[in-house]
Amino acid sequence: MHLIETAYRWIRHTRAAGCRFDAETKAAQAVAFVLDRGGHTFALPSKLDGVSRHQDVLDAIRQAGMPFQPLDLHREGDRIAALWHGVPVGFIRPKHVRWLRPLLETGHVRCFVLQVTDSGHRFKGCNVVLTGIGRALDALEALPQPVVQEPVFAYRAVA
Repeated sequence: MHLIETAYRWIRHTRAAGCRFDAETKAAQAVAFVLDRGGHTFALPSKLDGVSRHQDVLDAIRQAGMPFQPLDLHREGDRIAALWHGVPVGFIRPKHVRWLRPLLETGHVRCFVLQVTDSGHRFKGCNVVLTGIGRALDALEALPQPVVQEPVFAYRAVA
C-alpha cells in the first residue's frame, strides 16, 4: 500500500480512537522520516517514557551495537510496556496508547530502537520506531464490524 495512503488511514484511525494530538502533523513527520531513510512503508518514530528507571538496560542496548534492536510491546493496564529480551525499557507515550492498543492485537505492529540518546542530561532517553502499521490497519479493517441497530419507534399519524 502506498505510504501517503497509509498515513491518511492512520490519521482516520487516530481520530476514530479519540486521540487528541495533532495527527496530521505527526503523520507528516512520519512520512518525512520514512522518505529521509529511503523507506516505502509508513513507520512512526517516537520516544519511550519512563526510561529513567532503566538506565542499565539502555546501556546494554547501546553496547549491543546493533541498529534497530527489537522491543516487545505488552499491555500493562492502561499503558503499553516496551521490553528488550524480556527486560523493561520504558513505556509507549500515553498519547499513542489509544490508537496503538487495537493495532497491537493484530500482531503486525513492531517496535525497534532507533537510538539511545544522551544529550548531557541526567538520564538517557530512547527513540523508537513503530512499524507494521499499514498491515495492522488492513487486519483491523478486515474484521467484521459490529452491527449497530437503530432503535425502532412506533408512531401513528395524527389527523
